[in-house]
Amino acid sequence: MVFLVPSSLKAVFPYGLSKSGVLRISDSHILKALLLGIASKQGAWVAILGAKNLGWDVFFKSGLDRNRLIYVPDLDHFAPQILFAAIDGCDILLIEGIVLSQREERKVAKRARLKNTLVITTEWKTNSFLVDCNPCRVHGLCQGRGHIQEITYRVSSRYGDSFVAFNESGWDFDCKKQEPRKTLKASSSKKLMVVR
Repeated sequence: MVFLVPSSLKAVFPYGLSKSGVLRISDSHILKALLLGIASKQGAWVAILGAKNLGWDVFFKSGLDRNRLIYVPDLDHFAPQILFAAIDGCDILLIEGIVLSQREERKVAKRARLKNTLVITTEWKTNSFLVDCNPCRVHGLCQGRGHIQEITYRVSSRYGDSFVAFNESGWDFDCKKQEPRKTLKASSSKKLMVVR
C-alpha cells in the first residue's frame, strides 16, 4: 500500500510513498511539508509530534489538511505513549526531538508496519529508507536584489533525483530539470534565508 506521488517524484519514489514503516529524511523543513502534503491530499490523518517552530504556511500550501491534523509540540514524559497512540490512530507521523533507543526504534518500526502507518523522522539510528532535499536554484533574484519568486529543490533517494519547485502558490511538480550554476546552502545571513 502506497501514497501516490506526482510523476516528477517517481525517480525518488518509483513505487510510491510507502504507507507503513519508517522514512528517514534530511533535516529539511520543506521536505517534511512536501511529504505530509502528498499524504494529506489523499485523505491521510497526520500527526506532528515534538516539532516546534513550524512554518505553517508552507505546510498548508503543500496540501496539509487542518481538519485531519494532530499537533503535539511538547511530549514531556509521555513520549512513548503518545507515539504509540498516534501510530494506532493516524496514517502518517512526523516525529522530531524524540530520542529512542535502538530497541525502541525497532518496536516503533514494527508497530508502524503492523498498523500501516508511515513514520517520518530525521533522528533514526537503525536501518531506514533515506530521502534528502536541497535547494539548488532561486528564481527572482538578480545579483542579490529582487524578491524570491520560486525555489527549485533537488529531492534524492537511493533510486534517483527529482527536481520540484515551491512558490507562493505551492508546489510546481512540472518544473524543468535545471542544473544549478552553483549549489545553494541554507544561510544564516540576515539578508537571504533559503528554506531547506
